[in-house]
Amino acid sequence: MADYGAIKDGIKTRLETLSGLVAVFDTVPDRVVPPVAVVVPGSPPVDYNVTMGASTNASQLQRFNFEVLVLAQRFYAEAAQDKLDSYVSGSTSVYNAIQGDATLGGTAADARITRVADYGQIVVGEGEFMGARFELEVYGQ
Repeated sequence: MADYGAIKDGIKTRLETLSGLVAVFDTVPDRVVPPVAVVVPGSPPVDYNVTMGASTNASQLQRFNFEVLVLAQRFYAEAAQDKLDSYVSGSTSVYNAIQGDATLGGTAADARITRVADYGQIVVGEGEFMGARFELEVYGQ
């Protein structure tokens, strides 16, 4: 079975390849100073016995669901949006960071960003940020 903690570490390592972030967290911190990326368990955190392929003897996998929050300051909304745009698409995107090693350092069979679920004001704890919420699926055996 895949190691949940190792997968989170692998996600963090991939996100650390993004330029311009002050920090990347693989656990939800009490306080953040943006720009940061935070790996958050998704809903549901894990789906067990996911099959790939049409065969009943197909490989059984676990699907781990995560959200990646990329948070920027709210003070200068235009500058924050410009920064977030670079994480949404292009060579410096969160998508490209994950696809750069979809095995997350060998901890997963595959990982993929499936969509940007939110873009704009995001509340984390008691703080309000400009941010983007990326949905990430990770498959492990």
